[in-house]
Amino acid sequence: MTSFSSLSTSGTSAEPNIFQKKAHLSILDQNTSYQSGQSRINLSSISNSTYIDMKNAYLSIPLCITMTGAISPETAATSLDYSVGLIPFNHNIIHNMSVSVNGNLVKQQTNFENIFHTFRLMSLLSMNELSTLGHIGFSPDDLKSVRWSGALHPNGNGSSRNKTVGAFDVVNGANSVYASYNSGFVSRIKGINYNSDGVIGSSSEKYSTLLADSKVNQLRRSRVYKSFNRTTDDNSVDGVRQLQVDMCVPLKTFSLFENMPLIKGTNFEFLINYNQVAFDVVKTSSGLSCGNTNIAHALNGTNPLMFSSADSNEPNAVLPNKTFRVSCAVGNKCLDTQQITNGASNIQNSTLAQQVSLELDSYAFTPEIESSYIAEPVKKIVYKDIQHYQLSNVANDAAFNHLITSGTSNLCSLLIVPQFTAEGNCNPSLTPTLSPFDGSVYPSPLAMIGNYNVRVAGENLYNEDMKYDKSVFLQEILGSRSVNSSLTHGLASGMIGLTDWELAPYFYSTLSRGDAISKGVPKSVQIQGTNLSSKAVSYHIFLEYERELNFDVLTGQVMM
Repeated sequence: MTSFSSLSTSGTSAEPNIFQKKAHLSILDQNTSYQSGQSRINLSSISNSTYIDMKNAYLSIPLCITMTGAISPETAATSLDYSVGLIPFNHNIIHNMSVSVNGNLVKQQTNFENIFHTFRLMSLLSMNELSTLGHIGFSPDDLKSVRWSGALHPNGNGSSRNKTVGAFDVVNGANSVYASYNSGFVSRIKGINYNSDGVIGSSSEKYSTLLADSKVNQLRRSRVYKSFNRTTDDNSVDGVRQLQVDMCVPLKTFSLFENMPLIKGTNFEFLINYNQVAFDVVKTSSGLSCGNTNIAHALNGTNPLMFSSADSNEPNAVLPNKTFRVSCAVGNKCLDTQQITNGASNIQNSTLAQQVSLELDSYAFTPEIESSYIAEPVKKIVYKDIQHYQLSNVANDAAFNHLITSGTSNLCSLLIVPQFTAEGNCNPSLTPTLSPFDGSVYPSPLAMIGNYNVRVAGENLYNEDMKYDKSVFLQEILGSRSVNSSLTHGLASGMIGLTDWELAPYFYSTLSRGDAISKGVPKSVQIQGTNLSSKAVSYHIFLEYERELNFDVLTGQVMM
């Protein structure tokens, strides 16, 4: 029988022998406004039509990024084209997502799941994919570019990875930093900041010379679509700079869909909560700052935006010493009431679609292939779901011994992401996940754990408490999800190197070893260690476990 993998990924030359018809479907979100920060997408309208390919489907999410204040983005010298960008990976716009199939919950809502999926993709993808996966925001931060300041600084307060300017790393004197700027951040900005007024030749030769702005309006593309100069400092109307971002989030980012067969007669329903945010950045002669009290985020999740440095020659060095407002909203319009008031009619809707949509393909088999496909109508998929826990405010040098769960079966892995507390990070207090100066989803710099161990069902996972040195990196982090576990040169993947890990340490443990019978028995999981960081740290803890679904492709019935 023809395998699903060949059916779902076959090339054009093979498709006429397998399929009679292929059609692209676009299913709109049931919401038309995203003030609540939520989507609900229901596939009932197509559930009984042809076979649908959920494995290769993707969410198309329009974003509107708005910056207001004493800015003059219409003027070339102060255009601020590199002022604001996105954090890596498009899925970070999603705080959590649940999926139901025929009314059965098959993927639960897990807070901060974007942090887990960032680690998953960082440990799975490879350098070879950097040039081909830009559409999913795959330009990881250079983790060696991290900086930290306890108070105001041109890079911002707290940990930061927002420098955009640099050629050679500084290697002389006391300034022996690992990386002078964040190349990944620069690359991501380039993906969204197309500006028709950008100079492509002489001062009079702009991108609009080759493609008129009126024609760009007909294209669904990421770009700067509105610039307005504030006329005077005491003007009641702020200057405005707005970007539209056409964001693609593949469903196979989430394990549930990685091996999903072609299905019909099955109703999927998605409930998605987004990381929408609005925040103030204050610039003084001492530098930039932001505090938790200056940030509006309904879910208190992740800030999807990064605000560039104001250091010498950096994009935001041209800003006056004022307060600036920045927001990111799902949809085609600004949703921040403060900006709407201060920007007046100069804040406009983008040319992107108003609603989120699920984009997918449907197929009609040839009769002989369909007969073969449904000869065994029940298709089994094995996937992984996650649970999130948090261990908060562990003081520096303090030991911890924390029960994560009293009983979870089919355990796969444990991931711990340490991050400074808001107070430990800087003054004013700023949580790293909400910081506009940090990558938001990475571990805090040098937040190491000593005497680390995991107890599963009352037994230590490691024979000796771990200091988590190079040897443990090689055992647990390197090759954790990569091709062939990175054991064969030339056949490897993963983007987390030893130096990256030493600066931004993930703590990962494989829990899936053991026989099949014991694997299905609920087990307790407990962690212990000592916070070696000089700062108070909170720990995002993700427990990954295996689930199984059986789809009847004839009836659409789902058995869990």
